[in-house]
Amino acid sequence: MKSLHVFAVAAASALALGACTIPEQAPTTDSSPGSATDSSPVYTVTSVKLNADGTSEVQYSQVTEAQQLAEHAARAAAKTARADGLGTATDAIAQNASCPYGTSMWNFDNSNYTGNEICFGGAGTVALSSYCRQYHYVNGIVLCYTTWNAAVRSYEVGSEYGNFTVSDNHENFTAYEVSTAGYLAQESNSLTLSD
Repeated sequence: MKSLHVFAVAAASALALGACTIPEQAPTTDSSPGSATDSSPVYTVTSVKLNADGTSEVQYSQVTEAQQLAEHAARAAAKTARADGLGTATDAIAQNASCPYGTSMWNFDNSNYTGNEICFGGAGTVALSSYCRQYHYVNGIVLCYTTWNAAVRSYEVGSEYGNFTVSDNHENFTAYEVSTAGYLAQESNSLTLSD
């Protein structure tokens, strides 16, 4: 009887979040050196490529907190190097075709640039509720139970600019901004990126 109750709750949750984009298979774990033995927490990375025709391509993977902190430090070093005219240093930054370094935006559900992560590459406006932030695999079935709606706590911006939106209120961000999310970003249901 208990398993029937769990199934009913899971099915209701899946129906409630039916518009959420979820993976069809388990996310892959980064195979970079040290990641397999890294004991730091493991988070979901949702990579969204926004296409010019309004469609998007979504990929899922996993990353450790240690990897996220290394990537954050590498992006900061690359930003400093770019400002000094020294070029970029991208060795420690995970390369992702959907969210290439320098042009994409990374959003995190923790205030210290860690946690579940969603990155957007390209320009456009998205409903954050359309993307799954946390999900589980139960007997081969993918269940999304939390979206990115009202979940951003920190972010890093590439060469694009834009805003987070709640109703008609906006929190703007500029190119290459690194910030703890303000109130409107934390409550946002929409994100707009412009070239």
